[in-house]
Amino acid sequence: MNTHREQRPFACQQCPRRFRNTATFEYHLLRHEEKKYAAFECQLCHKTFKTKMHLKTHQLVHSDTRPFVCSSCGKGFKTKHNLQAHQVVHTVEKPHKCSECGESFRYAFTLQCHRSVHTGEHPYKCAVCGKAFVKRRSLRTHIRIHTGEKPFKCKVCGKSFIQDNKLKRIHTGERPFSCETCVL
Repeated sequence: MNTHREQRPFACQQCPRRFRNTATFEYHLLRHEEKKYAAFECQLCHKTFKTKMHLKTHQLVHSDTRPFVCSSCGKGFKTKHNLQAHQVVHTVEKPHKCSECGESFRYAFTLQCHRSVHTGEHPYKCAVCGKAFVKRRSLRTHIRIHTGEKPFKCKVCGKSFIQDNKLKRIHTGERPFSCETCVL
């Protein structure tokens, strides 16, 4: 008889979780290791942080407060850093130029990601399934598929999501991209 325990042979000694494969299990163990050095815990989702400042910044994800407002368009942001990054959209300056094709970008990071178009490089690889990504952030989001982590919880219905943009769509119906052909 096949039981769930047989399907998940890797048992964590620090908590009741079990895993199907070593890659997911080892990733989980790293989370325990990180927690040893993190002294500040979020009371809402129990994530831990090494500094009080990182905890305070994180706690903004649980709030609708957007205290940093763009003077050009009025859009609000949760952090000063995000406001400063946004304000570049109000300038036409694109100082970061691709040496291969000449396309210009506002942000150095965008140029760095663009280069993968020419090189085909996807340096961030999932240890579980092998899928590769251009951005580290995309890999971190992808790993949640394997771990089951859904950190973005709807305050209205309680449903949780892997990505914040999925949470934003659930009740508003907002779809950031549209198809001109099928009007979806």
